[in-house]
Amino acid sequence: VAMTAISIMTLVGFVIWEWTRSDPIVDLHLLKDPTFAVANLLMFMLGFVLLGTTVLLPLYVQSLMGYTPVQAGLMLSPGGIAILFLMPVVGQLVSRLDARWLISAGFLIIGVAMLLMTRFDTETGFQTIMWTRVFQASGMAFLFIPINTVAFSAIDTAKSSNASAIINMSRNVGGSFGISIAVTVLAREAQIHQDRLIGRVTSVSPALRAYVSMVHNHLAEHGHGGLASTHEAMGLLYQTVIKQSTMLAYIDDFRFLGVVSILLIPTVFFLRHQKTRLP
Repeated sequence: VAMTAISIMTLVGFVIWEWTRSDPIVDLHLLKDPTFAVANLLMFMLGFVLLGTTVLLPLYVQSLMGYTPVQAGLMLSPGGIAILFLMPVVGQLVSRLDARWLISAGFLIIGVAMLLMTRFDTETGFQTIMWTRVFQASGMAFLFIPINTVAFSAIDTAKSSNASAIINMSRNVGGSFGISIAVTVLAREAQIHQDRLIGRVTSVSPALRAYVSMVHNHLAEHGHGGLASTHEAMGLLYQTVIKQSTMLAYIDDFRFLGVVSILLIPTVFFLRHQKTRLP
């Protein structure tokens, strides 16, 4: 709480200082232009979704599916390759199509990809996760160049350096928020789902009795009978509850990011339709 309060106060102080200087390091007056302001909001949300997802996916595959860091990296890397190959294509499309439609397509693709991730479970295959990530990354490729070109089209060439600083700051701050909120949602939803699942595990549940009996018999066959085997069965059950509650929390996080991405699409049309130029 203390650090949050300090962060808010320093942010307010930064805005006031930069706004009142005659020659500020970051010229926040550029945000008076509606198109530039909306472009920064979209870049903020791009960073939010990009880094939020980039943090969640490795955590998901490593904590729930036993992937090594190398395997997690191999799962993510094709998405980066997809962006690399699509960027030149999008660069050509920007000069031929309304950038607002490209941006809308990008957020729609990301939103659909995130909603597809809500179908993941603890047994989802490597290729399914990888290709879903590639699909999501393809949407991101439709955002970087179009948002930048629309943003700089609203600013005088002489102020391009200040505009570049602001839009990069928006993306970085959005990424920080994305990581923080995604991890916070994950932790809280995991606790909520854990409480719900544990509430359904009662001593009179036929499913619980059948599970404990099955594990007890399996351990007895390997020379681990008696009360210890019952305790071990309950321990395994608790581990399963924790794993499933965490999986449900990841699904909630993916759904949250997907819905946010889709809800951003109407915002795109607050951008002015005009000929755009690169900085």
